[in-house]
Amino acid sequence: MTWEQLRELEATKLFRVESHTYWHPNFKKEKKTLSTEEYAKSVDKQLNGSKKKLEERMGHEIKYLAWVFGIYDDALLVDAKKSGYAAAFTIDRQHASSGDNTMALGRYMVVSKHDIKAFEGMVNGTEDRMPKDKKEVVKY
Repeated sequence: MTWEQLRELEATKLFRVESHTYWHPNFKKEKKTLSTEEYAKSVDKQLNGSKKKLEERMGHEIKYLAWVFGIYDDALLVDAKKSGYAAAFTIDRQHASSGDNTMALGRYMVVSKHDIKAFEGMVNGTEDRMPKDKKEVVKY
């Protein structure tokens, strides 16, 4: 999508552009393969670089972050908070609650294999009440 197309979407008031990092890194892989200094620079680029670029191009504060591939750890949660995000979202298939860490709020990834019944379970919370061994696991 172009920047103009993103602004057109926002103009409808049905959409709001927020951050999903700069180029969709796999933080687990990068943490293993980069030096500590290189990894810190990469995290900064992903969180702060994305936020800054979006704010410049979209003309509004970027408050929210979606963790790419649902990958995050305690240090990344701290980094996101320091970067100025108000909240960040995982793909930990669960409804968010008031006691959750605002940098790791649950959400559901809806993909083509999900039918309306599965979507209904996500929306009404019945999936949240399923035993863990019956829940769908998303792995990356």
